[in-house]
Amino acid sequence: MIQSYCKKERNVNKVERKLKIVLCVLLIVLITLIAFAGVYSKDTVIFKERLPKYALASEFEEKRIVSFKLSEEEREIIYDKDGKEVDSIPEGANEEEYTKKKEKVNLEEAINAENFKKAKEIFTARLEAAGVEDYKVRLDETNGNITVEFPNELKTDTWIQYLQCKGDFSITDSKDGTVLIDKSDVKESKVLYRNDETGGIMVYFDIVFNKEGKQKLLETSKVYMKVENESDKNQTNEVQDNNTVNENQKQVVLTIEGTPMLTTYFGEEMPNGELPISIGTASDAESLQSYVEQGNFYAMLINNPDMPLTYTVSTNETVIGNLEETGIFIAIVIVAAIFIILSIYMIIRFKLDGIISVLSNISWIAILLLAVRYTGTEISLNSATAMIILIILNTYLLNKMLKNIKQDNSYENVAKETIRTYLKNADVIVITLVISIVFTFMNKAVAFSFGMTLFYGIISVGISNLVFLRSMLLAKYNK
Repeated sequence: MIQSYCKKERNVNKVERKLKIVLCVLLIVLITLIAFAGVYSKDTVIFKERLPKYALASEFEEKRIVSFKLSEEEREIIYDKDGKEVDSIPEGANEEEYTKKKEKVNLEEAINAENFKKAKEIFTARLEAAGVEDYKVRLDETNGNITVEFPNELKTDTWIQYLQCKGDFSITDSKDGTVLIDKSDVKESKVLYRNDETGGIMVYFDIVFNKEGKQKLLETSKVYMKVENESDKNQTNEVQDNNTVNENQKQVVLTIEGTPMLTTYFGEEMPNGELPISIGTASDAESLQSYVEQGNFYAMLINNPDMPLTYTVSTNETVIGNLEETGIFIAIVIVAAIFIILSIYMIIRFKLDGIISVLSNISWIAILLLAVRYTGTEISLNSATAMIILIILNTYLLNKMLKNIKQDNSYENVAKETIRTYLKNADVIVITLVISIVFTFMNKAVAFSFGMTLFYGIISVGISNLVFLRSMLLAKYNK
């Protein structure tokens, strides 16, 4: 009876040990998939990567370096006889009653350090809103010039145009230009989607107003309410854009970036403080993406402050990486080859323990790659060198550890040896850590890349060996 109970208990322990090992393996596989493949989720209709992209060093990637300087252009201002600024002289009006004046787009009083910093902040916010991840914005505080470095992609020219926009937004009376609502009344703007009756996807951007703006929108919608034609009895809670307009109909003009987007009226009162503007209805992925990008552009301009100064492009240079895609491939092959060779050696020499050590190596590489993603550490030849050093160092330590475990595989010795090996070789680990910190604080980007990769790598190795390697070895030898 006692013998049967003990046998049953040993079987239960054996199952528990296997479950622990399987759980560790599954966690390693999950972390590895996330690190290499990323995490994607569906944003209504489009799948988006939720993890930051890897930042490649200039030696691997083609970059665009664009310098922006303060514009020296002048604009013509027209005043009517009452001294009020107007967009143009009405047709048939007496031109002598109007005064024309030219002034620089950047007024002297606006050219100051405070506005320089604001411009840089807006540049950064717009690049963030546009989804640009690998970029650098540098400000020359003496003259206000701004230099932006980002990847040379299909959208790069579009990003450059985004940065030069003024960003103004207003809703005005269509006849006299009276400003009814402006950006100070807006809380936020966002792009939304919904299915229409034909099976297409309607894309629109929704303007959400703050407390003051909500009241202004309600009052404006009452004044500029639709005047019914007998042929048109339909009403909607969205703004209307009808070519057939009653002659008594009062209309508003919605303007973004100095361009009238819509001349319209309201179908009913707008008490909710939201104004949905339709961009278009898409029936295919290409047109959907186009509408979404257009909506994101409008939302980006509305959600960010107006640019306090006007900038123009002074230089636009493309810097071609001397290694590009071939260099990335070669670096990956070298690192992978060293990893595979050392893994085969460990498996041949230590059998199952060798497989566990290889899994541990995979886990710390995955953890390191996640750290590199989130910290924006550039991947370069120097970071690849750091990874090779870490692979060799960790394999050396694992080799010593498993050799001692092979001689005495008791649970007590395994528990001690998984810690003792690192304590005995603490000098090597500390020296490597000091080297990583020294390189991290160097000014050169290549040294920084090496130092940061080495630093995060040491931490990743420690986490992996403590959490995964030790857990699997203890589970295996816990008889």
